[in-house]
Amino acid sequence: MPANDIEAFEYVVSDAETGLELDYLTYAMFAYKKKKWIEHYANGNGGASPNQGQIDGWISQLTEYDFQQMRNEAGAIFDSAAKEYLDSYIQEEKKRAVDTSILNEV
Repeated sequence: MPANDIEAFEYVVSDAETGLELDYLTYAMFAYKKKKWIEHYANGNGGASPNQGQIDGWISQLTEYDFQQMRNEAGAIFDSAAKEYLDSYIQEEKKRAVDTSILNEV
């Protein structure tokens, strides 16, 4: 499992079963979770941020399951964003299909 940011990136993009777009979104999810962990750490330590060794320690405790969860979250976010982005186009195409279908001619 990864022990630092670079290894985490390499681990995420090495997944041959997913597209590079999802890999990048998964790494963004990792970066977000790391940021939130750093904030949590600082809140519990009088505002002091963790040093790089502590951050790397947190990264090294992430499991394959954690990375799979990040990939699933990234996929769900991508799916939702794509549907929202394409919604008006899909509605227009549906209307056009109905307007040009046999049903419209009856």
